[in-house]
Amino acid sequence: RLASRAMKIPALVVAVAGAFLALNATGSNARKSAKAASKLTQVSVIKTDILKFHHLKNPKAVSLEEKSLIDAWLYAQRDEVNMFGDARGTKYEHGTPLKNEDGTKRNDKYAYVKWRRSDAPWIARFPKHWGEEPAQQTRDYVKLPGAYGFGSGTLKRWIEEKMAEDEAAAAKEAAAASPRRDAEKTSETTREEVVEATSADAATEGAVETTAGEGA
Repeated sequence: RLASRAMKIPALVVAVAGAFLALNATGSNARKSAKAASKLTQVSVIKTDILKFHHLKNPKAVSLEEKSLIDAWLYAQRDEVNMFGDARGTKYEHGTPLKNEDGTKRNDKYAYVKWRRSDAPWIARFPKHWGEEPAQQTRDYVKLPGAYGFGSGTLKRWIEEKMAEDEAAAAKEAAAASPRRDAEKTSETTREEVVEATSADAATEGAVETTAGEGA
């Protein structure tokens, strides 16, 4: 009996050890699978957050004036967009949208901004009543009045003329409104004087009637 029990104990130990090893291997494989799945998920999230390079074929040339408008808009919107007109924090496949990995394909910065922002938010910067800016302009590059950035000397003079016209129109409107205000003020004063005179007359008549009654 002792010999039989002695033979059963090693067999039991072997069975328990085998079960433990199998369980450990299963847990290890599960952890590895979970880790791999987590890593795959992370990679896929990062990839979807990266903007792939897009090569612009035969883009239209951007004029010097529009480049100035784009620069002024990028600066004004610097808290919302990056230097390429995309939302701040945008990641690019090769670190920049202006070239591919080996630099064999390149994009012009301004052409890229125009492609990404087809609504051209930098265009509508002048008051509508100014009309269209001069079609023919000099090829110089100067600072424009106000907050209009940079552009040609022709555009500078045009802006100055329009601003002067606005100032003259505002002064004329103010001058026209002044007589109306004076007339309204005079009319109001006259009404007040009439009311005061009427009240005085009524008081006088009342006093006369009272005196006459006392005399009677």
